Amino acid sequence: MLAYLIKSGACMAILLFFYKLLLEKENMHVFKRFYLLGALVFSLIVPSIVFVEYVDPITASIAVQPINGTATVVEAPLPNDMNTINWSLVWWSVYSIGLLGFVFRFFRNLFQILNRISNNPKVKQHFTINVLLLEKFTPHTFFNYIFLNKLDFESKTIPSEVLLHEEIHAKQKHSIDVLLIEILHVLFWFNPLLYFFKKSIKLNHEFLADSAVLKKNSSTNEYQNTLLSYLSNDSLHKYQSVKMANAINYSSIKKRFKIMKTHTSKKSILIRVLLIVPLTTLLLYGFSEKKTLAPPNTNEEIILGTRPDSGKTYKRFEIKGQIYGISNQKSQQSASRAQMAEYNKLAKKYNTMPKDNMHIKTKEVDRLKYIYNLMSDKQREDAEPFPEFPEPPSPPKAPDHIDIEEDVIEKHVQKTIKNQETYSVVVKDGETITETVMQQTTSTASNAQKEELEAALKQQELALKEQEKALEEQELAMKEHEKAMRAHEKALKEQEIAIRAHEKAMEPPMPPLPPEPKTPLKHATEMAEQGAIFFYKGKKVTSDEAIKILKKEKNLSISIEKTDNKTPIVKIDTHF
Repeated sequence: MLAYLIKSGACMAILLFFYKLLLEKENMHVFKRFYLLGALVFSLIVPSIVFVEYVDPITASIAVQPINGTATVVEAPLPNDMNTINWSLVWWSVYSIGLLGFVFRFFRNLFQILNRISNNPKVKQHFTINVLLLEKFTPHTFFNYIFLNKLDFESKTIPSEVLLHEEIHAKQKHSIDVLLIEILHVLFWFNPLLYFFKKSIKLNHEFLADSAVLKKNSSTNEYQNTLLSYLSNDSLHKYQSVKMANAINYSSIKKRFKIMKTHTSKKSILIRVLLIVPLTTLLLYGFSEKKTLAPPNTNEEIILGTRPDSGKTYKRFEIKGQIYGISNQKSQQSASRAQMAEYNKLAKKYNTMPKDNMHIKTKEVDRLKYIYNLMSDKQREDAEPFPEFPEPPSPPKAPDHIDIEEDVIEKHVQKTIKNQETYSVVVKDGETITETVMQQTTSTASNAQKEELEAALKQQELALKEQEKALEEQELAMKEHEKAMRAHEKALKEQEIAIRAHEKAMEPPMPPLPPEPKTPLKHATEMAEQGAIFFYKGKKVTSDEAIKILKKEKNLSISIEKTDNKTPIVKIDTHF
């Protein structure tokens, strides 16, 4: 753990120094935001990365000095009085006390913000919510909440640029960065570098907000004068905002003004970004962990040497990814608990088998022998006795009348025995008879029978070829039939399309739709153009008044009468 903390702190220091030297004063604020967050995550991950290299344990270089055919090692000194103190417990106690203090501080600040949000009036504006405070605070932001002095807000004395500045904090979610660094500060409260990271992250948030404001307000001097007139050094010390929020900070004004007038060329940005690649590569190589292990496919333990005066041994390489250092045990190899359990299970299985009918697996026998050789004398006494296995079956002899070369038979037999999995042993009349379960790989037929068998095989082979040829011809015929079916289906579809087109051509044309009936308003308008006389509920009205009535009231009906002088009379009423 101590090595991890040292490596992590060193990595943070180097990345922070690089930021202060080459990035902080440049106008590339979005990149700087992700660099600072990435530097923190990178510094915490790199020391825990492990690169593993597998080497041959036989040829591994180990500093062991041989004495009289054995090897000696330098033993660690005996513990003194200082080593009797449990330093691990002391350090964890100190860390826990500090952790509790910073956790209390974190939640106190968080509850303070939430309390201000819940206990003060709020005004929703665009995507933000203005929290109006009676106290005299400088404007500050926490996620979408902007905290403002109520009197200043209602009297509209807060400059629009300052409000826009706080809205940018909310829009760009700067509170997420602050919350992350605060959590890391709680977990690693003893690391002073996190304080400088937090200060740089908050200052870069101000750069981002200033840059966004200046894009909407082109005059840099006016914006700077607004900030100077609104802020004062006394207000910063007298009215503090919550540490977890983004607030306009007077102490950073000078740096912000300088950055506002700084222009960084694209070439300069590219060079600085490219310099990060070799830097992170060196840090990854320098602060990651390297391990050298034995090949993972071996189960062998290697005893490197023994001290003759004490019987202590330096061991051992293993063992599927595990490495052992100096051991103070006696130079007596032993089997592990898992191996002992496996041995006892297999030995008990074969010890309980009837001796006259044992089914033995070669792999299990080999495993029993391997574990038994690893066991110490004490383990052998406590373990199941090693089973008494009968001799394996002898290879079967070929009959004398088969004219096959003896070396060919011998090779066949040896291959059969090698691939053999199980053999049975039966005891009859005091004699052991071995019955081997295997496939006969040699023929017991005579030469004539052999020739007949070969002829039959050839005939069978010819029949198979003819059958295969017939299947190919059948498959070809099926393909031709499928092709014809597709052509027929296509012709049917074309015929169906033609029939539909003919039916459509033979259909009689649709009669024209009757004209839409005229609305009362349209009738009244036409009658007004012809100089008609209008009556509404028996009372004479002008044409304009009649049209207004029809527009206003929808459920009206009209009747038209023509007089002898051909002047239409239009009567408007609710019903007739």
